[in-house]
Amino acid sequence: MTDDTPDGSSRTNRIASYYRGVFARHGATPQGVNWNSDQAQQVRFLQLARILPSDGSFSVLDFGCGYGAFLPFLRSHWPNATYTGTDVVPEMIATARTRHSNLHGVRFTLGGEKPQEADFAIFNGIFHVRQEEQTQSWEAYARATTYRVWQTTSQGIAFNVLSTYSDAERRAPHLYYGSPEDWFGWCVATFGRHVSLLHDYGLHEFTLLVRKAPSSEEVSRQPHVHPDASSMHNGPLIPCAH
Repeated sequence: MTDDTPDGSSRTNRIASYYRGVFARHGATPQGVNWNSDQAQQVRFLQLARILPSDGSFSVLDFGCGYGAFLPFLRSHWPNATYTGTDVVPEMIATARTRHSNLHGVRFTLGGEKPQEADFAIFNGIFHVRQEEQTQSWEAYARATTYRVWQTTSQGIAFNVLSTYSDAERRAPHLYYGSPEDWFGWCVATFGRHVSLLHDYGLHEFTLLVRKAPSSEEVSRQPHVHPDASSMHNGPLIPCAH
């Protein structure tokens, strides 16, 4: 997909310009990456992290990492995870490198067309601000980006989108609101059935977890069905789909 918006300007440059201005005003804070509070940021991290296994070593791509706020959260729960953060705002990447220069297995890169390969990728809020771009065009860009990042991962992705079920009086004209049903259906049709939709965590958005196979934790939680159990059913057994 071209990086140009319908008016001929570079989408990447417009995104970078918007967030550069926000970051210049607020610095390395949740407000500096367009979030309301640290508390809401932590809630989002918890939802996105549900794509990750409970333990072990794995790599994470934080696509649109800002100043690297997800990294301390990640390392506090998964100290052996390796991390790559990428963003299109040079000032954010420079700040992230300075703040986290003492950590091993960490790197920050200025965003380009080709995402870094990783076991998992998360993108937090990168589709929220469409500015003046038309909703249909922005949604096409968001889905193309999701597909592009998916191709670079070996195990799965997690991302969030503002919900069309947000209170009407709280909506802003420059933000993008997506249909949870449409996004879930698109993910299943595009990536397969191992998709979870989270819409119950108190914010005006939803999170999608898209796996390339069922997680080992989910498989281990499935109830054991005795081979003769079908004799106690009036109909066929229907397996639980993740």
